[in-house]
Amino acid sequence: MNPRVRVALACLATLAAGCASPPSRPTYAFPDAPPPRLIRGAPSGPPEKVTDDLSPARLRRFEEAKAKAGSGAPAAQLELGILYHEGWGVPQDDVAAANWYRKAADQGHPRAQYLVGWCHVFGRGVPRDAATAAVWFRKAAEQGVPEAAILLARAYRTGQGVAQDPALALSWLRRAADAGWLDAMVVLAFCHLDGVCVDRDPAAGVLWLRRAEAKGSSVAKMILAQCFLMGRGVPADKTMAATLMREAAEGGYWGAQQILSSWHAEGDLVPRDDVEALAWLLVAARSEPRQLAGAIESLRGRLAPDERRRAEERSRELAGKLPANPDNTFMLELFRCDELR
Repeated sequence: MNPRVRVALACLATLAAGCASPPSRPTYAFPDAPPPRLIRGAPSGPPEKVTDDLSPARLRRFEEAKAKAGSGAPAAQLELGILYHEGWGVPQDDVAAANWYRKAADQGHPRAQYLVGWCHVFGRGVPRDAATAAVWFRKAAEQGVPEAAILLARAYRTGQGVAQDPALALSWLRRAADAGWLDAMVVLAFCHLDGVCVDRDPAAGVLWLRRAEAKGSSVAKMILAQCFLMGRGVPADKTMAATLMREAAEGGYWGAQQILSSWHAEGDLVPRDDVEALAWLLVAARSEPRQLAGAIESLRGRLAPDERRRAEERSRELAGKLPANPDNTFMLELFRCDELR
């Protein structure tokens, strides 16, 4: 397959993953090392069933947070809500989580305000109510919570909970992007590239991708690679496209890892190497195991046992160099979705 067609289809597939029903689990700022499910990511498919973690250490953590929250400390109330939301030291309870988020939000805690909005968007512990969600997203966005600014922009883009207003949507995105938040830069780039809320302007989109890429966004690198491959907003340059895609893969974004794997499997833009192709696909599958299971089995079938062993060793080597919290398209997917379920 022509590499331009392949990367376009792959980028669309990875960016569209979960668009109709993204996981209704928000981004948290947890005080210390969180369990894996608290980290943003896994954007495709329904949310995994929460398994309550009632270990002694978590139970102590819950009791400490509960005592502080009961005294009226908003940060502790937020933390207690997260613990209930995640079943961390207590049986999972969305109603209790939403209640504690609201207590902290009513005291002006910006992250809690964002989470109250989130709960109303998805009906987690409270009735689904787009208008109420927009009110809380605005409160949080005005206090500098960038995720809230993106979801408020989405509300203005779709007209859900507020009067539809593309200019206001773009204004909130620009505000978050100008504050230096990478996801907002990527979303704003998407708007310029695809003509969402603004006239199509690929060159302007590339400028925002460049800003995000310079700050280390692997998602921006992947989309920028597509731009260089397709000649969108920049002169076509296959060498630059290949370089950026590899950097995006090494930066931890599974979509770029999948694309790089397909290029190695077909010899598109990079040398054909089935061992390297399987290695990158195995790395990508650490983020999306169900989505990539079929492709892995197909590629395994092309390799001899020794080649499969070398690919597995290579995948462990590659995975060991990845960042702890890899980049993803979570907020971009939410912004692009017309209906959140």
